[in-house]
Amino acid sequence: MFSLRWKLVSTYLLLIVMVLVLVSTFFIRTYKDNAINERKTSSMAEANIISAQLRPNIMGISREYTRNYINRIIRQKSIDIDSRIIVTNKNGDVLVDSYDSMLEENLIEQVEVSRAVQGYSSYGEYYLDDYGRVMYVAVPIRYNGDVIGSILISNSLNSVYDDIQDIKGKIFGLAMTSLFVTTVISFIFADILSKPLLKLNSSIEEYTLGNKDVEIDVSGNDEISNLGYSINDMIRKLSQIDKRRRKFVSNVSHELKTPVTSVKILAETLIHTNEYNKELYDDFLGDINSELDRLSHIIDDLLYLVEIEKDDLEMSYKMTYINYLIENTIGMLSRIAEKKNIDIKFNPKDNVQIMVDQDKLKQCMINIINNAVKYTPDGGHIEVDIEMGKDFLEISVSDTGIGIPKKNLEFIFDRFYRVDKARSRETGGTGLGLSIVKQIVDLHNGKINIESEVDVGTKFSIFLPLRSTL
Repeated sequence: MFSLRWKLVSTYLLLIVMVLVLVSTFFIRTYKDNAINERKTSSMAEANIISAQLRPNIMGISREYTRNYINRIIRQKSIDIDSRIIVTNKNGDVLVDSYDSMLEENLIEQVEVSRAVQGYSSYGEYYLDDYGRVMYVAVPIRYNGDVIGSILISNSLNSVYDDIQDIKGKIFGLAMTSLFVTTVISFIFADILSKPLLKLNSSIEEYTLGNKDVEIDVSGNDEISNLGYSINDMIRKLSQIDKRRRKFVSNVSHELKTPVTSVKILAETLIHTNEYNKELYDDFLGDINSELDRLSHIIDDLLYLVEIEKDDLEMSYKMTYINYLIENTIGMLSRIAEKKNIDIKFNPKDNVQIMVDQDKLKQCMINIINNAVKYTPDGGHIEVDIEMGKDFLEISVSDTGIGIPKKNLEFIFDRFYRVDKARSRETGGTGLGLSIVKQIVDLHNGKINIESEVDVGTKFSIFLPLRSTL
Protein backbone atom coordinates (compact mmCIF):
# COMPACT_ATOMS: atom_id res chain seq x y z
CA MET A 1 0.00 0.00 0.00
CA PHE A 2 1.28 3.44 -0.90
CA SER A 3 1.49 6.09 1.79
CA LEU A 4 -0.53 9.29 1.59
CA ARG A 5 2.65 11.22 0.78
CA TRP A 6 3.39 9.05 -2.25
CA LYS A 7 -0.22 9.23 -3.38
CA LEU A 8 -0.13 13.04 -3.24
CA VAL A 9 3.26 13.23 -5.03
CA SER A 10 2.24 10.74 -7.72
CA THR A 11 -1.01 12.64 -8.24
CA TYR A 12 0.84 15.95 -8.66
CA LEU A 13 3.34 14.35 -11.07
CA LEU A 14 0.62 12.66 -13.08
CA LEU A 15 -1.22 15.97 -13.45
CA ILE A 16 1.99 17.77 -14.46
CA VAL A 17 2.86 15.06 -17.01
CA MET A 18 -0.66 15.22 -18.48
CA VAL A 19 -0.52 19.01 -18.71
CA LEU A 20 2.96 18.94 -20.29
CA VAL A 21 1.93 16.31 -22.83
CA LEU A 22 -1.24 18.18 -23.78
CA VAL A 23 0.47 21.58 -23.95
CA SER A 24 3.50 20.31 -25.87
CA THR A 25 1.32 18.33 -28.30
CA PHE A 26 -0.88 21.35 -28.89
CA PHE A 27 2.11 23.68 -29.28
CA ILE A 28 4.00 21.37 -31.69
CA ARG A 29 0.88 20.68 -33.76
CA THR A 30 0.08 24.40 -33.91
CA TYR A 31 3.67 25.28 -34.86
CA LYS A 32 3.74 22.59 -37.55
CA ASP A 33 0.38 23.64 -39.03
CA ASN A 34 1.35 27.32 -39.02
CA ALA A 35 4.78 26.68 -40.57
CA ILE A 36 3.40 24.42 -43.32
CA ASN A 37 0.47 26.74 -44.03
CA GLU A 38 2.87 29.66 -44.25
CA ARG A 39 5.11 27.69 -46.66
CA LYS A 40 2.04 26.62 -48.64
CA THR A 41 0.67 30.19 -48.87
CA SER A 42 4.08 31.55 -49.86
CA SER A 43 4.61 28.85 -52.52
CA MET A 44 1.11 29.34 -53.88
CA ALA A 45 1.68 33.09 -54.15
CA GLU A 46 5.03 32.58 -55.93
CA ALA A 47 3.42 30.07 -58.31
CA ASN A 48 0.69 32.57 -59.21
CA ILE A 49 3.27 35.31 -59.75
CA ILE A 50 5.27 33.04 -62.08
CA SER A 51 2.08 32.05 -63.87
CA ALA A 52 1.25 35.72 -64.47
CA GLN A 53 4.79 36.41 -65.76
CA LEU A 54 4.81 33.47 -68.15
CA ARG A 55 1.24 33.82 -69.42
CA PRO A 56 2.06 36.14 -72.41
CA ASN A 57 5.08 34.09 -73.50
CA ILE A 58 4.10 30.49 -72.93
CA MET A 59 2.45 30.14 -76.34
CA GLY A 60 5.73 31.05 -78.05
CA ILE A 61 7.99 28.80 -76.02
CA SER A 62 8.91 26.86 -79.12
CA ARG A 63 10.98 29.86 -80.24
CA GLU A 64 14.49 29.72 -78.86
CA TYR A 65 14.53 33.37 -77.68
CA THR A 66 11.25 32.95 -75.77
CA ARG A 67 12.37 29.60 -74.36
CA ASN A 68 15.64 31.09 -73.11
CA TYR A 69 13.73 34.03 -71.57
CA ILE A 70 11.38 31.66 -69.71
CA ASN A 71 14.30 29.50 -68.60
CA ARG A 72 16.07 32.55 -67.13
CA ILE A 73 12.93 33.57 -65.22
CA ILE A 74 12.36 30.04 -63.89
CA ARG A 75 15.95 29.42 -62.81
CA GLN A 76 16.25 32.81 -61.09
CA LYS A 77 12.97 32.28 -59.25
CA SER A 78 14.09 28.78 -58.29
CA ILE A 79 17.22 30.24 -56.71
CA ASP A 80 15.27 33.07 -55.02
CA ILE A 81 12.74 30.79 -53.34
CA ASP A 82 15.07 27.77 -53.01
CA SER A 83 12.56 25.51 -54.75
CA ARG A 84 12.25 23.43 -57.86
CA ILE A 85 9.95 24.93 -60.49
CA ILE A 86 8.45 22.95 -63.36
CA VAL A 87 6.37 24.41 -66.17
CA THR A 88 4.03 22.10 -68.12
CA ASN A 89 1.66 22.52 -71.02
CA LYS A 90 -2.04 21.72 -70.73
CA ASN A 91 -1.32 18.03 -71.37
CA GLY A 92 1.12 17.76 -68.48
CA ASP A 93 4.22 17.66 -70.66
CA VAL A 94 7.21 19.33 -69.03
CA LEU A 95 8.25 22.48 -70.88
CA VAL A 96 10.82 23.87 -68.41
CA ASP A 97 12.47 22.33 -65.32
CA SER A 98 14.64 24.53 -63.11
CA TYR A 99 16.61 21.53 -61.80
CA ASP A 100 16.90 18.98 -64.62
CA SER A 101 16.57 19.79 -68.26
CA MET A 102 16.25 16.07 -68.93
CA LEU A 103 12.65 16.21 -67.72
CA GLU A 104 11.71 18.66 -70.41
CA GLU A 105 9.25 17.31 -72.98
CA ASN A 106 8.45 14.36 -70.63
CA LEU A 107 4.99 13.81 -69.21
CA ILE A 108 4.79 14.42 -65.47
CA GLU A 109 2.11 12.35 -63.77
CA GLN A 110 1.63 14.26 -60.54
CA VAL A 111 -1.85 14.59 -59.07
CA GLU A 112 -1.30 18.30 -58.36
CA VAL A 113 -0.38 18.89 -62.02
CA SER A 114 -3.43 16.93 -63.17
CA ARG A 115 -5.67 19.18 -61.08
CA ALA A 116 -3.86 22.34 -62.15
CA VAL A 117 -4.37 21.64 -65.90
CA GLN A 118 -8.05 21.12 -65.06
CA GLY A 119 -8.12 24.67 -63.67
CA TYR A 120 -7.66 24.07 -59.92
CA SER A 121 -4.87 25.11 -57.60
CA SER A 122 -3.76 22.20 -55.41
CA TYR A 123 -1.34 21.23 -52.71
CA GLY A 124 0.24 17.98 -51.44
CA GLU A 125 2.78 16.85 -48.87
CA TYR A 126 4.95 13.74 -49.43
CA TYR A 127 7.86 11.79 -48.05
CA LEU A 128 10.53 10.83 -50.61
CA ASP A 129 13.34 8.43 -49.78
CA ASP A 130 15.98 10.60 -51.46
CA TYR A 131 14.76 14.03 -50.39
CA GLY A 132 12.73 13.51 -47.22
CA ARG A 133 9.55 15.54 -46.75
CA VAL A 134 8.54 17.75 -49.68
CA MET A 135 5.63 19.96 -50.60
CA TYR A 136 4.08 20.20 -54.07
CA VAL A 137 2.08 23.27 -55.06
CA ALA A 138 0.54 23.55 -58.54
CA VAL A 139 -1.46 26.37 -60.16
CA PRO A 140 -2.93 26.68 -63.65
CA ILE A 141 -1.60 29.07 -66.33
CA ARG A 142 -4.54 30.81 -67.98
CA TYR A 143 -4.64 32.78 -71.21
CA ASN A 144 -7.86 34.44 -72.36
CA GLY A 145 -9.77 32.29 -69.89
CA ASP A 146 -8.34 28.99 -71.10
CA VAL A 147 -5.88 26.76 -69.21
CA ILE A 148 -2.73 26.52 -71.31
CA GLY A 149 -0.41 24.92 -68.74
CA SER A 150 0.60 24.69 -65.11
CA ILE A 151 3.30 25.77 -62.66
CA LEU A 152 4.51 23.12 -60.19
CA ILE A 153 6.69 24.25 -57.30
CA SER A 154 8.41 21.62 -55.18
CA ASN A 155 10.22 22.64 -51.99
CA SER A 156 11.66 20.77 -49.03
CA LEU A 157 9.90 20.68 -45.65
CA ASN A 158 12.92 19.14 -43.90
CA SER A 159 13.82 22.45 -42.24
CA VAL A 160 10.30 22.66 -40.76
CA TYR A 161 10.51 19.13 -39.33
CA ASP A 162 14.08 19.75 -38.12
CA ASP A 163 12.76 22.79 -36.24
CA ILE A 164 9.99 20.64 -34.77
CA GLN A 165 12.51 18.05 -33.57
CA ASP A 166 14.60 20.84 -32.04
CA ILE A 167 11.50 22.20 -30.27
CA LYS A 168 10.64 18.69 -29.02
CA GLY A 169 14.11 18.38 -27.53
CA LYS A 170 13.78 21.74 -25.77
CA ILE A 171 10.31 20.85 -24.51
CA PHE A 172 11.61 17.52 -23.23
CA GLY A 173 14.41 19.27 -21.36
CA LEU A 174 11.94 21.80 -19.95
CA ALA A 175 9.60 18.96 -18.99
CA MET A 176 12.34 17.09 -17.13
CA THR A 177 13.30 20.25 -15.27
CA SER A 178 9.65 20.93 -14.46
CA LEU A 179 9.13 17.37 -13.24
CA PHE A 180 12.20 17.58 -11.03
CA VAL A 181 11.10 20.90 -9.50
CA THR A 182 7.53 19.64 -9.16
CA THR A 183 8.74 16.46 -7.45
CA VAL A 184 10.72 18.44 -4.89
CA ILE A 185 7.84 20.87 -4.26
CA SER A 186 5.34 18.01 -4.17
CA PHE A 187 7.34 16.20 -1.49
CA ILE A 188 7.51 19.39 0.56
CA PHE A 189 3.77 20.09 0.30
CA ALA A 190 2.87 16.40 0.70
CA ASP A 191 4.92 16.38 3.89
CA ILE A 192 3.13 19.54 5.09
CA LEU A 193 -0.26 18.00 4.31
CA SER A 194 0.47 14.50 5.58
CA LYS A 195 2.04 15.42 8.93
CA PRO A 196 -1.23 16.71 10.48
CA LEU A 197 -3.07 13.66 9.13
CA LEU A 198 -0.43 11.35 10.58
CA LYS A 199 -0.85 13.12 13.93
CA LEU A 200 -4.61 12.64 13.68
CA ASN A 201 -4.15 8.96 12.86
CA SER A 202 -1.66 8.51 15.71
CA SER A 203 -4.05 10.13 18.19
CA ILE A 204 -6.96 7.98 17.02
CA GLU A 205 -4.83 4.83 17.31
CA GLU A 206 -3.79 5.90 20.81
CA TYR A 207 -7.46 6.37 21.71
CA THR A 208 -8.38 2.92 20.38
CA LEU A 209 -5.58 1.44 22.49
CA GLY A 210 -7.25 2.76 25.63
CA ASN A 211 -5.99 6.29 26.23
CA LYS A 212 -9.36 8.00 26.59
CA ASP A 213 -7.82 11.35 27.56
CA VAL A 214 -5.88 11.82 24.32
CA GLU A 215 -6.33 15.17 22.61
CA ILE A 216 -4.98 16.27 19.25
CA ASP A 217 -2.86 19.43 19.23
CA VAL A 218 -4.64 21.49 16.56
CA SER A 219 -3.97 24.99 15.25
CA GLY A 220 -5.13 26.93 12.22
CA ASN A 221 -8.45 27.14 10.45
CA ASP A 222 -8.13 24.99 7.33
CA GLU A 223 -9.95 21.76 6.46
CA ILE A 224 -7.43 19.52 8.26
CA SER A 225 -7.54 21.72 11.37
CA ASN A 226 -11.33 21.59 11.31
CA LEU A 227 -11.08 17.80 11.04
CA GLY A 228 -8.81 17.83 14.10
CA TYR A 229 -11.28 19.95 16.05
CA SER A 230 -14.09 17.58 15.04
CA ILE A 231 -12.09 14.52 16.10
CA ASN A 232 -11.31 16.16 19.45
CA ASP A 233 -15.03 16.82 19.92
CA MET A 234 -15.79 13.24 18.92
CA ILE A 235 -13.19 11.88 21.37
CA ARG A 236 -14.62 14.02 24.18
CA LYS A 237 -18.14 12.85 23.40
CA LEU A 238 -17.03 9.22 23.13
CA SER A 239 -15.24 9.58 26.45
CA GLN A 240 -18.39 11.00 28.00
CA ILE A 241 -20.44 8.18 26.50
CA ASP A 242 -17.92 5.64 27.80
CA LYS A 243 -18.03 7.18 31.28
CA ARG A 244 -21.82 7.13 31.19
CA ARG A 245 -21.74 3.53 29.98
CA ARG A 246 -19.45 2.48 32.80
CA LYS A 247 -21.52 4.44 35.26
CA PHE A 248 -24.68 2.86 33.84
CA VAL A 249 -23.23 -0.64 34.11
CA SER A 250 -22.08 0.13 37.65
CA ASN A 251 -25.52 1.49 38.58
CA VAL A 252 -27.34 -1.43 36.99
CA SER A 253 -25.08 -3.86 38.81
CA HIS A 254 -25.65 -2.05 42.08
CA GLU A 255 -29.39 -1.71 41.59
CA LEU A 256 -29.79 -5.37 40.70
CA LYS A 257 -27.41 -6.55 43.38
CA THR A 258 -29.17 -4.70 46.21
CA PRO A 259 -32.55 -6.53 46.04
CA VAL A 260 -30.81 -9.83 45.21
CA THR A 261 -28.58 -9.44 48.28
CA SER A 262 -31.58 -8.55 50.42
CA VAL A 263 -33.49 -11.60 49.19
CA LYS A 264 -30.45 -13.81 49.81
CA ILE A 265 -30.00 -12.50 53.37
CA LEU A 266 -33.69 -12.93 54.17
CA ALA A 267 -33.76 -16.43 52.64
CA GLU A 268 -30.61 -17.52 54.49
CA THR A 269 -32.04 -16.15 57.75
CA LEU A 270 -35.16 -18.26 57.26
CA ILE A 271 -33.08 -21.32 56.35
CA HIS A 272 -31.01 -21.05 59.52
CA THR A 273 -34.00 -20.40 61.78
CA ASN A 274 -34.40 -23.48 63.96
CA GLU A 275 -37.94 -22.88 65.08
CA TYR A 276 -40.91 -22.12 62.86
CA ASN A 277 -42.38 -18.73 63.65
CA LYS A 278 -45.32 -17.92 61.40
CA GLU A 279 -45.21 -14.20 62.16
CA LEU A 280 -41.47 -14.06 61.37
CA TYR A 281 -41.92 -16.13 58.22
CA ASP A 282 -44.77 -13.91 57.01
CA ASP A 283 -42.74 -10.78 57.71
CA PHE A 284 -39.64 -12.09 55.92
CA LEU A 285 -41.59 -13.46 52.97
CA GLY A 286 -43.33 -10.09 52.62
CA ASP A 287 -39.91 -8.40 52.51
CA ILE A 288 -38.72 -10.94 49.94
CA ASN A 289 -41.79 -10.30 47.81
CA SER A 290 -41.22 -6.55 48.08
CA GLU A 291 -37.58 -6.89 46.99
CA LEU A 292 -38.58 -9.15 44.10
CA ASP A 293 -41.18 -6.57 43.03
CA ARG A 294 -38.49 -3.91 43.13
CA LEU A 295 -36.17 -6.12 41.08
CA SER A 296 -38.95 -6.76 38.59
CA HIS A 297 -39.61 -3.00 38.25
CA ILE A 298 -35.94 -2.30 37.58
CA ILE A 299 -35.78 -5.01 34.90
CA ASP A 300 -39.03 -3.85 33.31
CA ASP A 301 -37.80 -0.24 33.18
CA LEU A 302 -34.44 -1.31 31.74
CA LEU A 303 -36.09 -3.43 29.07
CA TYR A 304 -38.47 -0.60 28.19
CA LEU A 305 -35.61 1.91 28.01
CA VAL A 306 -33.62 -0.40 25.74
CA GLU A 307 -36.68 -0.90 23.54
CA ILE A 308 -37.34 2.81 22.98
CA GLU A 309 -33.65 3.52 22.29
CA LYS A 310 -33.44 1.14 19.34
CA ASP A 311 -32.17 2.78 16.13
CA ASP A 312 -34.83 1.02 14.06
CA LEU A 313 -37.67 1.88 16.44
CA GLU A 314 -40.86 2.75 14.59
CA MET A 315 -43.33 5.14 16.19
CA SER A 316 -46.95 4.08 16.05
CA TYR A 317 -48.63 7.44 15.46
CA LYS A 318 -52.39 7.59 15.62
CA MET A 319 -55.01 10.22 16.38
CA THR A 320 -55.33 10.42 20.17
CA TYR A 321 -57.72 12.33 22.40
CA ILE A 322 -55.22 13.73 24.88
CA ASN A 323 -57.87 14.72 27.46
CA TYR A 324 -59.06 11.13 27.76
CA LEU A 325 -55.47 9.75 27.88
CA ILE A 326 -54.65 11.99 30.86
CA GLU A 327 -57.94 11.29 32.64
CA ASN A 328 -57.30 7.57 32.24
CA THR A 329 -53.76 7.94 33.60
CA ILE A 330 -54.98 9.91 36.63
CA GLY A 331 -57.61 7.23 37.26
CA MET A 332 -54.91 4.53 37.26
CA LEU A 333 -52.87 6.42 39.89
CA SER A 334 -55.77 7.71 41.99
CA ARG A 335 -55.61 4.83 44.51
CA ILE A 336 -51.94 5.50 45.26
CA ALA A 337 -52.73 9.23 45.65
CA GLU A 338 -55.70 8.53 47.93
CA LYS A 339 -53.50 6.53 50.31
CA LYS A 340 -51.46 9.73 50.86
CA ASN A 341 -54.53 11.95 50.80
CA ILE A 342 -53.21 13.71 47.70
CA ASP A 343 -55.66 15.44 45.41
CA ILE A 344 -54.94 15.21 41.66
CA LYS A 345 -56.78 17.87 39.66
CA PHE A 346 -57.05 17.96 35.88
CA ASN A 347 -57.48 21.43 34.30
CA PRO A 348 -57.91 21.10 30.52
CA LYS A 349 -58.05 24.48 28.80
CA ASP A 350 -58.68 22.84 25.41
CA ASN A 351 -60.04 19.64 23.99
CA VAL A 352 -57.09 18.24 22.07
CA GLN A 353 -56.70 15.49 19.48
CA ILE A 354 -53.28 15.08 17.90
CA MET A 355 -51.15 12.40 16.28
CA VAL A 356 -48.94 10.70 18.89
CA ASP A 357 -47.70 7.26 19.85
CA GLN A 358 -50.49 6.66 22.36
CA ASP A 359 -48.84 3.88 24.38
CA LYS A 360 -45.53 5.68 24.76
CA LEU A 361 -47.12 9.02 25.67
CA LYS A 362 -49.29 7.27 28.27
CA GLN A 363 -46.18 5.67 29.80
CA CYS A 364 -44.58 9.10 29.86
CA MET A 365 -47.55 10.62 31.76
CA ILE A 366 -47.69 7.64 34.18
CA ASN A 367 -44.02 8.16 35.07
CA ILE A 368 -44.35 11.93 35.62
CA ILE A 369 -47.60 11.84 37.64
CA ASN A 370 -46.44 8.79 39.63
CA ASN A 371 -43.19 10.64 40.39
CA ALA A 372 -45.20 13.64 41.61
CA VAL A 373 -47.27 11.40 43.89
CA LYS A 374 -44.16 9.73 45.35
CA TYR A 375 -42.41 12.97 46.25
CA THR A 376 -45.44 14.95 47.43
CA PRO A 377 -46.07 14.75 51.20
CA ASP A 378 -49.40 13.53 52.56
CA GLY A 379 -52.19 16.03 52.10
CA GLY A 380 -50.59 17.75 49.13
CA HIS A 381 -52.07 18.29 45.71
CA ILE A 382 -51.11 17.84 42.05
CA GLU A 383 -52.42 19.75 39.01
CA VAL A 384 -52.31 18.60 35.41
CA ASP A 385 -52.93 21.21 32.68
CA ILE A 386 -53.10 21.05 28.90
CA GLU A 387 -53.10 24.05 26.60
CA MET A 388 -52.92 24.42 22.82
CA GLY A 389 -50.31 26.81 21.44
CA LYS A 390 -49.66 27.86 17.86
CA ASP A 391 -47.22 25.05 17.09
CA PHE A 392 -47.08 23.01 20.29
CA LEU A 393 -49.33 21.30 22.79
CA GLU A 394 -48.21 21.99 26.37
CA ILE A 395 -48.87 19.39 29.08
CA SER A 396 -47.79 20.48 32.56
CA VAL A 397 -47.73 18.55 35.83
CA SER A 398 -47.31 20.67 39.01
CA ASP A 399 -47.00 19.32 42.54
CA THR A 400 -46.50 20.63 46.06
CA GLY A 401 -43.76 18.14 46.76
CA ILE A 402 -40.32 18.33 48.33
CA GLY A 403 -38.79 20.02 45.29
CA ILE A 404 -35.39 19.59 43.64
CA PRO A 405 -32.28 21.69 44.42
CA LYS A 406 -31.10 23.79 41.47
CA LYS A 407 -27.71 22.07 41.41
CA ASN A 408 -29.43 18.75 40.71
CA LEU A 409 -31.78 19.89 37.93
CA GLU A 410 -29.31 19.32 35.05
CA PHE A 411 -28.87 15.65 36.08
CA ILE A 412 -32.49 14.83 36.76
CA PHE A 413 -32.97 12.93 33.47
CA ASP A 414 -29.81 10.81 33.84
CA ARG A 415 -30.33 7.10 34.37
CA PHE A 416 -30.38 5.95 38.00
CA TYR A 417 -29.86 9.53 39.18
CA ARG A 418 -31.49 10.30 42.50
CA VAL A 419 -31.51 13.58 44.38
CA ASP A 420 -32.02 11.85 47.70
CA LYS A 421 -30.99 8.21 47.49
CA ALA A 422 -32.31 7.33 50.95
CA ARG A 423 -35.72 8.84 50.13
CA SER A 424 -35.73 7.02 46.77
CA ARG A 425 -35.12 3.70 48.46
CA GLU A 426 -38.16 4.34 50.64
CA THR A 427 -40.38 5.25 47.69
CA GLY A 428 -39.20 2.30 45.64
CA GLY A 429 -37.98 4.33 42.67
CA THR A 430 -35.62 2.82 40.11
CA GLY A 431 -34.07 6.09 38.92
CA LEU A 432 -35.12 5.29 35.33
CA GLY A 433 -38.57 6.86 35.18
CA LEU A 434 -37.50 10.37 34.11
CA SER A 435 -34.93 8.94 31.67
CA ILE A 436 -37.79 7.12 29.98
CA VAL A 437 -39.87 10.32 29.97
CA LYS A 438 -37.06 12.29 28.29
CA GLN A 439 -36.54 9.60 25.67
CA ILE A 440 -40.26 9.42 24.81
CA VAL A 441 -40.52 13.21 24.48
CA ASP A 442 -37.44 13.22 22.22
CA LEU A 443 -38.99 10.49 20.06
CA HIS A 444 -41.97 12.82 19.52
CA ASN A 445 -39.57 15.66 18.53
CA GLY A 446 -40.76 17.55 21.58
CA LYS A 447 -39.00 19.12 24.52
CA ILE A 448 -39.39 19.06 28.30
CA ASN A 449 -38.73 21.79 30.87
CA ILE A 450 -38.54 21.53 34.64
CA GLU A 451 -39.01 24.21 37.29
CA SER A 452 -38.53 23.39 40.95
CA GLU A 453 -38.02 24.95 44.34
CA VAL A 454 -37.10 23.03 47.47
CA ASP A 455 -40.05 22.55 49.90
CA VAL A 456 -42.36 24.37 47.44
CA GLY A 457 -42.88 21.98 44.56
CA THR A 458 -41.95 20.98 41.02
CA LYS A 459 -43.46 21.64 37.60
CA PHE A 460 -42.77 19.48 34.54
CA SER A 461 -43.80 21.01 31.18
CA ILE A 462 -43.94 18.86 28.05
CA PHE A 463 -44.18 20.52 24.62
CA LEU A 464 -45.33 18.28 21.76
CA PRO A 465 -45.40 19.47 18.12
CA LEU A 466 -48.85 19.58 16.55
CA ARG A 467 -48.32 16.99 13.79
CA SER A 468 -52.06 16.99 13.05
CA THR A 469 -55.05 18.32 14.87
CA LEU A 470 -58.84 17.93 14.66
